[in-house]
Amino acid sequence: MTTRLLIGETLLNQFRVENFIGAGGMATIYRVWDLQRGVPLAMKVLHPDLGEDPAFMARFQREARALQSLSHPHIVPFYGLYRAQDLTFLLEQFVDGPSLDEILRRRGGVPLPVWEVMVYFKALYTSLGYAHAQGIIHCDVKPGNVLIDQGGHVFLTDFGIARYAEQTGSTSAIGTPIYMAPEQIRGERVSAETDIYSLGVMLFEMLTGQRPFRSEDEYPEEAGASQAERLRYAHLYLSVPNPRDINPDLPPELADVLLQALDKDPRRRYPNMQAMAEALFGAVATRYESLPGRVRPPEEQAVNAVAAGPQAAVWPENWDSSTPPPPPIRRRRMPSPRLMIALASVALVILCLLIGTRLANALATTLREGGFQPQLPSVSGVVLTPSATLAPSDTAAPGQPSSTPEATATQAPAPTQTPNPTEPQATSAPEGDFALSGQIAIIQRDGGRDRLFRIDANSSERVPMFELPEAEGSWAPQWSPDGSRLVWTSQYEDRQHVLLMEVESQEVRELPAGEIFERVNSPSWLANGEQVSFWGFNQNANWMAVADAASGELVDQFRLPVYRNLFVWDWSSGRLAFVQNTNQRYQVVISGSPMTADLPIQIDREAYAPAWSSDGQWLAFQAAGEEGSGINEIWVVRADGSELRQVTFSPAGTWSRAPTWSADSRYIGYVSDRAGSLGADYGELFAVELESSRFRQITNTGGAVYDWRPAWRP
Repeated sequence: MTTRLLIGETLLNQFRVENFIGAGGMATIYRVWDLQRGVPLAMKVLHPDLGEDPAFMARFQREARALQSLSHPHIVPFYGLYRAQDLTFLLEQFVDGPSLDEILRRRGGVPLPVWEVMVYFKALYTSLGYAHAQGIIHCDVKPGNVLIDQGGHVFLTDFGIARYAEQTGSTSAIGTPIYMAPEQIRGERVSAETDIYSLGVMLFEMLTGQRPFRSEDEYPEEAGASQAERLRYAHLYLSVPNPRDINPDLPPELADVLLQALDKDPRRRYPNMQAMAEALFGAVATRYESLPGRVRPPEEQAVNAVAAGPQAAVWPENWDSSTPPPPPIRRRRMPSPRLMIALASVALVILCLLIGTRLANALATTLREGGFQPQLPSVSGVVLTPSATLAPSDTAAPGQPSSTPEATATQAPAPTQTPNPTEPQATSAPEGDFALSGQIAIIQRDGGRDRLFRIDANSSERVPMFELPEAEGSWAPQWSPDGSRLVWTSQYEDRQHVLLMEVESQEVRELPAGEIFERVNSPSWLANGEQVSFWGFNQNANWMAVADAASGELVDQFRLPVYRNLFVWDWSSGRLAFVQNTNQRYQVVISGSPMTADLPIQIDREAYAPAWSSDGQWLAFQAAGEEGSGINEIWVVRADGSELRQVTFSPAGTWSRAPTWSADSRYIGYVSDRAGSLGADYGELFAVELESSRFRQITNTGGAVYDWRPAWRP
């Protein structure tokens, strides 16, 4: 989020900016190529509006000093602090791989095997012990700050809030509440025991599949309303649950080590990393030197929760310490004799039916060839039946299929039947019957309320995802980059809220950052999947806010110079697309920052609802159609502003709005009222092929799909 689009620039004649990685509370991170060294680096750029703030500069310089004094095989190497014109940035080694947080999310709550946790611990205990010996406390030990490269090597990163051990002062506003030690929350002096506590929370999560304290748990009223307040309260006052209550396979001695590391009183924790390591290695009966120096490569980390099974935490027998143990052998269970007999019987019945069908077809052919014409019903194949003028029945419940289902097998009309003369026809693009894949999150009017559903793009199967009876409306569901979470806004209790859902567990929580603003809208995920941006209105000003997805707390905000909304990030490059209002007209813009309009899309009509293709090559949006087509149509433009064209062609008087892209960037989902509408803002979900403009209808809800930014799962 810098003042200009940095992708493609070369800074100091040495560092060529290649890709956007993510954004944090004080900096934006890019991948750059060092032209002199011939290696990729990670560049952390201080946000420009903070560059003149002495407090922020001091914090940034402290990070640089802390990193520069550290040289360890499990700490990301630091290459210096630089200034180039209006930019201040530091450079680190680029680690091409995921964070431990990403790996834990992929497992969906399944614990890591004990042996693998010990390999992670080996890297973290040595790196933290080394930093402590240099007088540096990390103060933000968490899975998001542990990186794994493609070879399985583990690195600790982001000493952005590191403090020298002899320093005192408040750190209560610094850190991640989920992993913060009680003394850090109280703003007391931090020490090695502070990092030991945070590491204990991490080990608890890795070994049980869940954190010791969760914001959705029950808390007394004095704990506070926000998630961050409840988490801080838990770390200060609530007892840590026994990890064996969650994962009974853990050895009791291992559970005891975790509980001591998580003691509220730092004096009762382990006094240093060496003491904790000795206790932990003793609890699992292994030695430091017997552990491998790396974990499994990242491509092997995405373990299916079912495949992992309850044995995930068991220490393997006869483990060769030079390499991680192989995956468990899965023996096939032979079916029982009764089951085999039953299967054979079913197969015999199916065979008889097939033979009978073929005989019947042969007989029918013989009869026809002999001059007989039996009165058999005429059956059609799959027919896409337009139903734009067929309004849903007044007696049908909202959200139920209408009497003219689309994309289903239907009986062909009688020869004497004539088409409805008022039935709309597309002005140019043909209907198609192409196959789609993936899931699309939509808001649908259902039972008199707006609710969140997940639609199978090909079969049109509808799965309810969230129901909030008191909600007065919900808008703009957006998937996280890994497809594991959704964020959207809902109106209830006389205000708008930013909500985040863990899709697998269906757990929904409010982001406290959203409660700061009078109105909120337009949530969008940043590329790292750890932050959410959204539009906010407060103090008679428009803002772009960035919240931490884990804690929900505000990490950054920008007061916008003009009205800008509907932010959407290109995850491949870090570019931002949004809508701005100039001269009472809405215009789509591509930019490197919410503060500037680097590339306005020049189109002689109002444009709205931008959406990046998955590969970052195209931007889709809605705008008025060309003469003879719909009121609103879907348009696309290349990321450099070229090849602007219309891709949907709806009947005159209808509209097509709110584009979203398939994961392969071949299709665009959108909402249109061409097949009927429950109201002015409702229609059905369609898809159009980018290359040919062929389209097909996906849903048939009686026109109950809301035209507010459906989202195709990545």
